[in-house]
Order: sequence, then structure tokens, then C-alpha cells
Amino acid sequence: MAEITEALARRLRLLGYTLEARGLRGWELLDAQNHCITTAPTLEVLDHFIRDEEARRPWHKVQISRDNMQLGAFQNLTSRYSKMWVEAGGPVSAATYSGPFKAGSLTVFFSPKASELAPALLREYDAQPCEQPTGVSMLVGDQADRLAF
Repeated sequence: MAEITEALARRLRLLGYTLEARGLRGWELLDAQNHCITTAPTLEVLDHFIRDEEARRPWHKVQISRDNMQLGAFQNLTSRYSKMWVEAGGPVSAATYSGPFKAGSLTVFFSPKASELAPALLREYDAQPCEQPTGVSMLVGDQADRLAF
């Protein structure tokens, strides 16, 4: 399926899925455990699948004010999540990202898989659901997650 775009592949990776060429069988959509979800998906099927997954598994954001940053909130949040990520085996797609510092605060974004890995941490920091961010830098995650943006 030559028409699969890099953007589509990135969206799948962020959700924890991959596409693999399977010779004459075409492409297979695989989950994080390499279980086949579907064989030879069309672009329409993939787009629908991604939209459903993105709606079901939202991104989250934590706003950290300048005052709270000075109190160590950013370091505490990132070091605690980093420890969780390492203890979970460094899962691909469970990354956190930071946006630019603006309006007196820094925003830390949790991918859907990162949100699933650290629900108590997100509650503690009053994380809010949000859209997938753009223009961000990875804080904690696999090298593949860095390539997703």
C-alpha cells in the first residue's frame, strides 16, 4: 500500500500501532504486542480506525505555573513519570512532551499511552484532556516517539 503517508504512520505509532508489510498478503495492522488487528487495510479503514482510537484515548495536559516550577513541580512530575516509564519497560508511544513556556506557564503533554500508564499522577496534577499537540519537544519516551513529531 504505497499510498500510506508518513503522517498516517506517525499517528498509528503514537497510538501504539504499527503497519508491517507481509509479502503477498499486503499490510497488517499490529498492536503493541504484535497481534494482527486487520490484514490489508485500506486508507479509509485506517483513517476510521485512527479517528476512533484517538477519540477513545485522549491526550492530557498539565499546566505548570512559573511559581510552581520554582517550587519543583516540573522536575517532580517529569522524574516521577520517567521512573514509571522505565519500570514499565520503556514502552513506545508512552511519551511526554513539553510545549513552549508562554503566558507564565509550561504545558506538559501526555500521549494517550502515557496517560494510561500514569492515571494517578495525572489526577494529582489536575491534568485535562486535550488535542494532540504540535510544536513540542519530547521529555520522556522512546526514540521512535521523538520521530513522531
